[in-house]
Amino acid sequence: MQQSFELMCRNRPGAITLHRAHRLPNNRVLLLNLEAKGIAHKHLKGYILSVSCDACRVAIGKCDNKTSNVDLAKRERIAQQNKTKKVLEFDLSQIQQVIQTPSNAIPLRTPWIS
Repeated sequence: MQQSFELMCRNRPGAITLHRAHRLPNNRVLLLNLEAKGIAHKHLKGYILSVSCDACRVAIGKCDNKTSNVDLAKRERIAQQNKTKKVLEFDLSQIQQVIQTPSNAIPLRTPWIS
């Protein structure tokens, strides 16, 4: 009894660490990922399947709690599109300010007259 308790206390933190390190995936997906990478997981299988964190409890029902892996190229493309959009919006606001400013307005004090 004491040995099984000590074993649980030793293995449970490892299962939780793996769960968090793999970006909180579904527990079954985590096991498949570990198996695909060749990481020893047989001794942690029961603990991994029983892991339940706050983030996972909140995400239940949202696409079966599976995290999506967006590749780096797609993230960079989206970031570039957002950056271009902001630049265009800034340029458009500058153009609108120039258009709205009357060009025949005479300043009250000109720099060459004192």
